[in-house]
Formats: sequence, structure tokens, C-alpha cells
Amino acid sequence: MHTSPQRSILSAASRRVAVLPVSLLVAAFSVQSSFAASLYWDADGATSNGTAVTANWDGTNAFWNTDSSGAAAGSTQAVTTSSDDLFFSAGTTYTTGTVTFSGTAAANSITIQEGPITVGGTSGTLQLGAGGVTFTSTAASHLGASSGTTFGIALQANTTFTTNNAATAISADAATSQSINGIISGGFGFTKTGAGNLVLRGASTYTGATIINQGSIFMGGSAVLGASTGALELNNTNTTLAGNHVRLTLSGAAVTKGSLSGTVATAPSGTNRTIIDLNNRSLTINQTTSGTYAGEIINSFGGTGATFTLGALSTARLTLTGVNSYAGATAVSAGTLEIGGTGTMNTTSGITVNGGKFIYNGNTALTKAITVNSTGTVGGTKTVAGVTVNTGGFVSPGDGGAGTLTASSLTWNSNGTTGGFNFDLGLDAAASDKLTITGAFTKGTGSTFLFNFNDVGAQSMTYTLLTFGSTTFADASGFSATGVAGTFAIVGNSLTFTAVIPEPSTYATILGALALGGVVYRRRRM
Repeated sequence: MHTSPQRSILSAASRRVAVLPVSLLVAAFSVQSSFAASLYWDADGATSNGTAVTANWDGTNAFWNTDSSGAAAGSTQAVTTSSDDLFFSAGTTYTTGTVTFSGTAAANSITIQEGPITVGGTSGTLQLGAGGVTFTSTAASHLGASSGTTFGIALQANTTFTTNNAATAISADAATSQSINGIISGGFGFTKTGAGNLVLRGASTYTGATIINQGSIFMGGSAVLGASTGALELNNTNTTLAGNHVRLTLSGAAVTKGSLSGTVATAPSGTNRTIIDLNNRSLTINQTTSGTYAGEIINSFGGTGATFTLGALSTARLTLTGVNSYAGATAVSAGTLEIGGTGTMNTTSGITVNGGKFIYNGNTALTKAITVNSTGTVGGTKTVAGVTVNTGGFVSPGDGGAGTLTASSLTWNSNGTTGGFNFDLGLDAAASDKLTITGAFTKGTGSTFLFNFNDVGAQSMTYTLLTFGSTTFADASGFSATGVAGTFAIVGNSLTFTAVIPEPSTYATILGALALGGVVYRRRRM
């Protein structure tokens, strides 16, 4: 039988459609059904611009309207999806009320346009996407009925929280503050935007970063700022003196976070500052990624109760370049804490280095005492106050190269086998480390004091290792060296070291003798 070419083409096309994979059909349907919708809370039914807000959001009441005015022209539904943008205002006339949440619901974003409105019950989970939460009015609205409830927000992506309330309430759990009272969970984090204050009151467990780019966050009550491993970042892009603060105020129990960082566009002045307010609490940072925090760390509560610690899980460097005025203790357990550039510290209780390194490269002299314990190191290229080095502790002038560290006094307690002074010895004095002690240099406990020399081109010459204003010993007995051979001496108010470096000809003689010995040995073996 003869088949026309046209019919053959149609038959082939039909066969191709018939074998279209089911997975492609499912995917096409999914794309079609996941279009985002803007839905508006409408508890008034068909009444346009109604005033009723209070109702239950439970997945059974069809109070979500596609019409922004709440009119009958829109279609209503009870269930929302993760692609939907939800608005709490169907019209513009209602001003107050409570939406009681229960069960589980999903949304890409939540916008509270009117207020004061409270959205949330005592239980249930809102699955929130990248669109985040926005408070567009200045009213004190809340997401979550109250703190201490099991209502939660499960982050499905990194998201944003935006507030536009009174910027004057930037550092307090004030009546004008907008808040998220539930538990924020999930494997993501959030960025705070908007000039207003956001109060967080839940014991949150989210594991992503906490980033504040505008406005402030106040940790109300027993709030927890997510997992202890999540990064903390404060950035201030304001360039005018009248700009608003970027601020985090701690509350509740001690706070532990991951790596700290943050940038500042202009020097702090007026109302334009970038602040972590310890509020008489303790903050521990476990720095696992090298970073710089250019803002301030303060304690508005006053006194010495606020403390800052670079934690034992730190593996990287944290550089602080802001004015840190809290008066409580500072500790370094691991990693490297550097004070650099215009950075300052006013830690009345002093700085204790229990491990890791404390590097001082600040332009302003540090006036607080430093205690270096076993495995800890103090270094840098600027001026610090009195230093006490206990058994196993290290002093290492410079920072990644030769440098001079200046201290107002130094007491060295040593056991002669661990710790000591780590010094580079280079081609000349400029390429070598030095310690300047403007006051007393004191040998404390111990009888052997160890210098660990790093040969970076050491020459047979006399190096001035350190100078001092006064000392209680008259000679260089008790000092010993590793890394480079030589002799110590006290010359005036200086401790010197005369290095003995074999000449190249000496090396050649030694190598020649070793080679000749090898030849004789081989001949004897033959």
C-alpha cells in the first residue's frame, strides 16, 4: 500500500509525542503550577477596604484574596505555597488586630503593611523563602504572639528581615519596636535591612549567617541568635554624619558565634556608628575564616561585666579596627586576635592570651596589661602596656616578618624548656626582630630563659635583641638559644646576641671531610 509523504510525517510526529517522557510532562506541570501569587489577608469577605483583621490562619479559612483591596473581584483561598508573597492588608483602612496562626504554612515573603498587627499563635511553623519579612509601616507589629512559644519560622533560603519603625528605638526592647518572637530555624541565615529596630525573642537555631546591613537588632529576653557556628557580620554603608546606627545589642545568656566581620563606609560620628553592644554579657567568637570587623564593641550597661573572647575553636585571624570601649576582660584561646590600624581597646580588666596569638598593630598605644600563658603568643609592631609571660608563653615581635614590639614593662616566668622569645635573625638589624621595654625587664620564676631564633639570613654579627629602662640582673647568665649559635651579653641597657655563623669555606671543609670519609668507607668495603 502506498503511503503519502505528508501522512508519514504526521505519523512520525505522533509517535514522537507518544513517547514523550513522563518526567518532562511532570516538570512542565510543576513549572506551570509554581507561579508566584500576591495574596492579601482578607477577613472581611467581599468587603472592599474592610477593617477586620482578627481571624485564624489555619489552612481551612479562605482568607487569602488575590485582590489587594479585598473586593469580591478577587479569588480567595485557604492554602498558600512557597512561591506566594503574602500581604497583611486587604485595602488600607484596618489598623490593628491579631491573626492567630496554627499548623504549617508556606510563603516566599511576608509583608505587614498596616498595624499594629500581631501575626502568629503559640504553635505551628511558617516555612519562609528568600523574600523574607518586611514591616512597611512604623507601627509596632509582631510576627509570633509572644516569646517562649513554639511558633517557628523555618528558613527555606537565605532571606531578609526589614523594619521601618522609629530609628530612635535602636537599642532597646521598646514599645515602638517590631519583633519576631518565634524560633527561627533551618540551614540558612538572614540579612537585616531597613533603618528601624528589630527585636528577636525566640531561642533560634538557624545555622546560617546573621548579617546586619541597616538598622539594629535587639536580643530580647532569653533570645538565641542562631547556632553558635553561624557567622556574624555588621556592615554600614552610610556616608553621612546623620546616618543611622548599625547595631546589635546582646541580651539573655552569653552569646557564641562563628566568624565575625564587617565593613564601615566612613569614620563613625554623630548617629552614624556600627556597634556590637555587649550589654554586660559575654561574647565569644570562634573565627574559622580570616576577617576584619571595622565597627565598635561597647558595653552601654557600664562596668566590667562584659567580656570578649576569641574562642578555642578559632583557626583564623580576626582583626579589629574600630574603637572598642568595653571595660571587661578580653581573652584569646586560639586563632589570632589582631588590633590593627585605628583600632583601640579599653579593656580595664586586661588581656589574657591562653592560646593562639594576640597581635597589636594599633596606631594608638595599648594601655592595658597583657598576660601570656602556656602556648599563647603576644606580638606586633606597636606599643603595648606591661606584659607578663608565664611558663610556656611566647613573645614574638613583628607580624609575619621582622618587626619591633614596644612594651612599658616585661616580666618573664620560664621553665627553660617550653615557650620563650621567638626572634627572626636576618642580614642586619633592620631584617631582625627587636623588643623595646621602656620600663623594667624582670626575670621572674625560673633559671633558664630561652630564645628560639629563626635564621632568615643570620650573619656573624652582634644583634641587639632588646633594650630596657631597668633590670634586676647584671649579666646574661641564664639565657640560652636554639636555631642559631652564639653568646649573650648585657651591654648597658641592652641584651645582645653575637651570632656565630660558619663561613662558606668551613662548610666546604666539613662537606669535603664527609665526602672523603665516604670514599674511604667504600674502599674498605670493597
